[in-house]
Amino acid sequence: MEITRKAILIGSSEVSPELPGVESDMKRYYDFLISNNGGAWEEDEILVSLNEKKQYIFQKLNSLTDIDFAFILIAGHGEFQIYNNDFNDSRTGTYYYITETDIILLNRLFPQVLRSLIIVDVCRENIYINEQKSQKDSRIFNLSGKNINRLHREDYRALYDEQIRKCPQARTILYSCKPDQTAGDNGDGGFFSKALLKSYRNDGLGDIISCKEAFDYAKTYVYENHYPQLPIMYGGRGRIFFPFALS
Repeated sequence: MEITRKAILIGSSEVSPELPGVESDMKRYYDFLISNNGGAWEEDEILVSLNEKKQYIFQKLNSLTDIDFAFILIAGHGEFQIYNNDFNDSRTGTYYYITETDIILLNRLFPQVLRSLIIVDVCRENIYINEQKSQKDSRIFNLSGKNINRLHREDYRALYDEQIRKCPQARTILYSCKPDQTAGDNGDGGFFSKALLKSYRNDGLGDIISCKEAFDYAKTYVYENHYPQLPIMYGGRGRIFFPFALS
């Protein structure tokens, strides 16, 4: 039986200072998903939410019902708000800027799906009550790659689905940086997002690159080339991971 899957690419590029790289990231991930290497997704399986109001974002999220797997990209401005200097306060956490004035706790955008892979490319600098501090990192990252396919599209899709079947029910979250850091973007996309898309080779053999393997590559690359930005993965204690790409 074929896996049912949906992807939502959520981005806010118009919140000041504007982030044209967000739109580049969303196009890059859309093209990646529909490619064989990205799992051969169909166009009608991918929803795009660019600079939409909250109600429309939630309409798309609420459409993720009775599916086996969800892929979520969230890109734009964010911050890590700390209430009363208490990291255990229920309001403390990563927040996402939908608009200049509409800021929500990021986990409200996490779908209630038994299997989901969530990529979060937002800043997470600490914001205290009446106190701010931030760090900046804007070094340049160049993306390159080839496009060579040996397997048929249906083979890629089947391999991707088979890896999802092997995975336990879980929510895996890939953050572009740890709390109290900003996420680098040179105007052509986030360093972390682009590094993830460099994590697989294009040899046409259909080997699975798990989200952990992709993350480990991106984490090392970003930390070494754009210090001090340090990506963080929340994947629980499992040993089997969702697919990110295929070679």
